[in-house]
Amino acid sequence: MLRVNYYNMMSAPDLVGLPVSCLDALVAKGKTVHTALMAQQQAGDLYFVDILDQSPSERQHIQDLAAKVRGNYENLAILGIGGSSLGPIAVHQALNGPFYNERVLQGMVDGPRIFFLDNVDPDTLAIFAKTVDLTKTCFNVISKSGGTTETLAQMLWIIDQLKALNPDGWKDQLIITTDPDRGSFRSLVHSGNFASLPIPYPLGGRYTVLSAVGLLPAATVGLDIDGLLAGAKAMRERCTSADLRENPAYLLGALHYLADQHGHNIAVMMPYSDRLYGFAQWFGQLWAESLGKKFATTGEIVSTGQTPVSARGTTDQHSQVQLYAEGPHDKLISFLRLAEPSPALPITSDGLGEPGFQFLIGAEFGQLLNAEEQAIEFALRQFGCISYTLELQRLDAPTLGAMIYLYELATVFAGGLYGVNPLDQPGVELGKVLTFGLMGRSGYEEQKSAIQGYQTERQKSPYVME
Repeated sequence: MLRVNYYNMMSAPDLVGLPVSCLDALVAKGKTVHTALMAQQQAGDLYFVDILDQSPSERQHIQDLAAKVRGNYENLAILGIGGSSLGPIAVHQALNGPFYNERVLQGMVDGPRIFFLDNVDPDTLAIFAKTVDLTKTCFNVISKSGGTTETLAQMLWIIDQLKALNPDGWKDQLIITTDPDRGSFRSLVHSGNFASLPIPYPLGGRYTVLSAVGLLPAATVGLDIDGLLAGAKAMRERCTSADLRENPAYLLGALHYLADQHGHNIAVMMPYSDRLYGFAQWFGQLWAESLGKKFATTGEIVSTGQTPVSARGTTDQHSQVQLYAEGPHDKLISFLRLAEPSPALPITSDGLGEPGFQFLIGAEFGQLLNAEEQAIEFALRQFGCISYTLELQRLDAPTLGAMIYLYELATVFAGGLYGVNPLDQPGVELGKVLTFGLMGRSGYEEQKSAIQGYQTERQKSPYVME
């Protein structure tokens, strides 16, 4: 289903890339990381590996809820942020493609329409409420802890709207996906008798896409969740070797790590498929939040991590590639491409009689898209940029599931190479507690005082211009 070609990463007479020797030298360390990962899996800490083995009854519960939504509502709205939204968006975009909601309205595909409310911008929320019939909308509220401020605020606001519009049946419009045993959302499920799905406790948000977090939205809009899981399982079987030269996930993790060690501290993912742009954005959170760490697991200050950037071919050839080509060579570029883009869409014009137009007559857009990718890949090599290409034979549920697992495992393997914990996110927590303070949450008065003092100092500083 997938092929990784890293020719443009390795040193050659015309490219200052990675010496083959440095990849070989990492093999022993990689085997040590593999042993540690196997121990973590046995301890239940790598739950994204185990979530693929959901029981038939668990998958059926997801399918039953999805069928209920399809049979009773015109719209599904996802209330979530970060991993609670980026993963489901990536799956939906990849497999349903662009203009899905418009195709539902025109009767080209069965509904419901799907909306991702992944921010707390009041403008967006107000327009959403005016755009859809809230009484015909099911809301999937996603937060493992129930302590995600943005999701909590969205849910409370939506509930107020629903109570006014549907006072007797508003509870039926909510499905809460949260921790199965603990947290404020789980308490709400018990006290309010809401429909719910579990996010197993060991599963971090950015690794939840193949759990109920991603599978319920996917099943609701008619996607093949069994195919997603089957593809991921197939990749899991493919990635069992301890030798990074034989394990594609370990290889990708090692290539990124070595590129970073050689000064390429920006990881650009550039899909040549609009359907895969959401995947690039999901990868951005996965890579940044997992590997951007101040402290090693030993307590040593290391300040690691590549900065992920999402680009889109061909669009960003005309906005970012100038920098990649002639700017600092601090980037590793990963191209995602389909072997044969579909559908066949020929250019059948007569060229309007213009000689300069004739070369396109009879060509197909898929042919043009892949020609653009090959041209930019080669051009960037000529400028001295390193890259690798992940080629998909097709873009379907099994292939996407395989890609998701491939990059999840690559991420935790890279974490082992860096010597950091790829499963936590301590740098995110300070912003959360400061927000609690500013919003007046009890117990966070000290944080409120600190940030208010900072704001006063900031406003009085000489570094303000009006």
